[in-house]
Amino acid sequence: TEQDRCIDIAITRDCSYFLTEKGCLWSCGLNNYHQLGHPGLVKLLVPTKMQFRQIKDRKITHIACGRFHVALIVDDSQLFTFGLNAGHLGHPKGNDLYIQQPLLVTKFNSQSEHVQKLVCNDHAIICYTNKGDIYVLNDYKYRKIVKHVLNVTEIAVVGGKLESNSVLDEENIDDDLKVFYVQSKKLYLYHERESTNNRAKLCLWTTRQRLTIEQIVAGTNAVIFSTNTGQVYTASLDKLLNVTKKIEHDSSSNSIYDERAYQYLTPSPIPLLHRCRSLTTDRTGRSLAALQYHPTTHLLAYPRQPESNFHENLHDLLNEAEHMHDIILEINNNQTFPAHKYILCMRSSYFRQLLSKKQIDKLTIINDTNKSIDPEMFQLILEYIYTDKCPW
Repeated sequence: TEQDRCIDIAITRDCSYFLTEKGCLWSCGLNNYHQLGHPGLVKLLVPTKMQFRQIKDRKITHIACGRFHVALIVDDSQLFTFGLNAGHLGHPKGNDLYIQQPLLVTKFNSQSEHVQKLVCNDHAIICYTNKGDIYVLNDYKYRKIVKHVLNVTEIAVVGGKLESNSVLDEENIDDDLKVFYVQSKKLYLYHERESTNNRAKLCLWTTRQRLTIEQIVAGTNAVIFSTNTGQVYTASLDKLLNVTKKIEHDSSSNSIYDERAYQYLTPSPIPLLHRCRSLTTDRTGRSLAALQYHPTTHLLAYPRQPESNFHENLHDLLNEAEHMHDIILEINNNQTFPAHKYILCMRSSYFRQLLSKKQIDKLTIINDTNKSIDPEMFQLILEYIYTDKCPW
């Protein structure tokens, strides 16, 4: 509306959600898993405002969604989730398969710890808190997977698992959970199958490039990221190569990273993508959409092509030839015109024939009819030779 503009959009295969500046949430799409926030409806094809009793008169500040669920940050602190309760909403298992209204995740209901970043895929909800901890909501509970990582700017999640039931028999996925995050412009990977003691691996590039990461998105087959220069790269996840360094590790060290293990990735630049501002990808990581800055964005001064003054310079050169010349043209036995051999030979075949055969400093121009040559006309001819322009 005119009074409340949209500031964020979250879209899945079946649903779309729109967050407004005033903290209101609108939704539309199919309601197969009761994730639209409109109980009793099978589908809703026009965006409709949600009315939640649980968060009435409060402001929704961030949204994230997967195919089966929606997660909300309210008042920049509390986490609410709703949708299909297959173990990934952070709520205990109950008799109801669906949670149709936002329900508070009790873990993040204190002043000391609240959610700062929220990321969803179809099978997992990832939360990053003000204490620098990363949680995954899984198996009807919350689980801390990485701890004490401050100043994380980007998070992406791949894989996960939902509880198998009559609704999700065909949708259930049992893929390794992989969480990528960016800290200090470097990329780290938490791989559930291989990570121990809540440690993540630093991602290094097999190409030995120095890439400063700005944004990341991930799919089952690839992680895609943009750099500070606006270039976009993709790195395959089909075969993750693990490299172990043989170094002594102090067991008393407080390091949150496994100094003995790194994750090597091979980045490949995506052609024709420059000045990238925002990225998104599908579940597989093989399809990509990018938002780019216009080439003139942030330019304080536009480059301009100045008008050429080449002809004027040559005209001045002809008029000032008395001070710098290498040949004198004489007509009517008494009138002289200083000139330049190079220009005369380049522009006139007549002078080229006369001047290319021998070295001379003075050339007398004779009319074939033995009549006198008009000095003004000869001056115009020289000007045309020099400037390619005629005043007539």
